[in-house]
Amino acid sequence: MAQTRDAKLKAKIRDLYKAQLQPLPGLRQGIEFQPGGGHLAGKYTLNIYWGFRHRLDEGYAFDGCVRPSDLIGSDQDVWYSREDEFLDIDFAAVEELVESLAIPYLVRHESVEKIVREFDAGRLSRVHGFGVDVGWQEFNLGFCRAFVGDSAGAVRHYWSVVVNHSHEPLDFIQRRKRAALDEIERLGRN
Repeated sequence: MAQTRDAKLKAKIRDLYKAQLQPLPGLRQGIEFQPGGGHLAGKYTLNIYWGFRHRLDEGYAFDGCVRPSDLIGSDQDVWYSREDEFLDIDFAAVEELVESLAIPYLVRHESVEKIVREFDAGRLSRVHGFGVDVGWQEFNLGFCRAFVGDSAGAVRHYWSVVVNHSHEPLDFIQRRKRAALDEIERLGRN
């Protein structure tokens, strides 16, 4: 029963933004249903996100991500009920949030160029723009700098990945390092 309800909620949330967010060069955006666990079981929140379409993108990672609390300026996460008795009331609040805050936020960041501009102007943090892990922040910044034509900036970020964030032998870290080295070589040829 809860899985069916969750699947319906996911679909309803996706339907709220699907028509308004189009596929974008170098970028994918969305709003994802995030169920709560433990003491938050029976509740959910949203992840308002984008992911960069680089060669390591697997189609599901959130490179830039905010929660409703970030959009309303609260230091407490906002959670909505998944319980039948509150579902409609809380979903109305979700609809309002998506239409008034989440969609405009994603539209303000609807291109790699706009994300870089917001970051460079100090209006977008590294965490909210490029991910929580510093190594992925550097890789994503390298991708974005290359995407907007800043090869020198891209190479600086990719070198940071190689030199500062590739010491662990984990497979994904070594794949990221190889991808960064490949990008440095490619950019050096241009």
